[in-house]
Amino acid sequence: MRTKLRIITATIIITLILPLMIGQGCPTTPADPIDTTDLSDKENAAISYAAKSAGGLSNGAFTTQASTGDLVNGSSQSVASDITFGTCPTVTKTGSLLDSEPLTLTVDFGPESCTALVSQDGTHTLVGSGSATGTFDRPNKTINLQFNNLTCNDESLDGSANIVYNLGTSIGLTGSWDLTWVANGFATSTDGNGTCSYDTVNWITTISTFTGSVADSTGWSFNVEMTNVKVAVLIYGSFIPFEGSMTVSGSDIRTMTLTFNENSPTTGEVQVSIAGGRTFTVSLEDLDAALAALEAI
Repeated sequence: MRTKLRIITATIIITLILPLMIGQGCPTTPADPIDTTDLSDKENAAISYAAKSAGGLSNGAFTTQASTGDLVNGSSQSVASDITFGTCPTVTKTGSLLDSEPLTLTVDFGPESCTALVSQDGTHTLVGSGSATGTFDRPNKTINLQFNNLTCNDESLDGSANIVYNLGTSIGLTGSWDLTWVANGFATSTDGNGTCSYDTVNWITTISTFTGSVADSTGWSFNVEMTNVKVAVLIYGSFIPFEGSMTVSGSDIRTMTLTFNENSPTTGEVQVSIAGGRTFTVSLEDLDAALAALEAI
């Protein structure tokens, strides 16, 4: 009887201990996703500057695609002549297609503001000034531009774009963007690679993909990835996206997902999730107020 009891006891002990010995211990409950709406100052800045960076890319895409207007409209230059087309902006291409060198390119809105586009109902406009200069290589379908205090609706753009273009109803622009966009008094630097397209019928910029960084004037820098982010100034009167998502990460901040919807341009609100946690609403206007107060300290 005692022998049987010892055997049963040993069996129970082995049954309990063996899984621990071979790494099959008691099941653990996976960590819950972060369920908080509390954001640090740096996380507030990351959201604000990431959202603003879409405006800079949109403005850069609009100006860059304007240089293809003669090709899209079927008024392409002859192989040996210069051409100027458009009024706001005025685009000038200088050189000969017989040469091996790219054409010299200027996209000029003029020193005074001019109205580039007006929405169909007349409620929204795109008003520009300043210029961009660079080169246009038609055989290789490349555009290199330097933006020189280019202003659209009182928000300014400097920097450069090195792009491969594709023609169609939407002008495809793929390459590197290094931009500084000043909006609402905040300078946002955007540097990276991506694919944008500009719909010449509906006046919508789509940032299909973008991977790079955004930074503020104080040196804070964040990683950003964009997917199908859309901006339509003539529909919504704002450079805030109305569709798409961004992932923002970096030193001293948690990974955040920003999601835009059709209300975002008018309400100034974006949906935010931290590390896969629940989604909550953030006001970009409130973030700007908080950042202004922080910079004033």
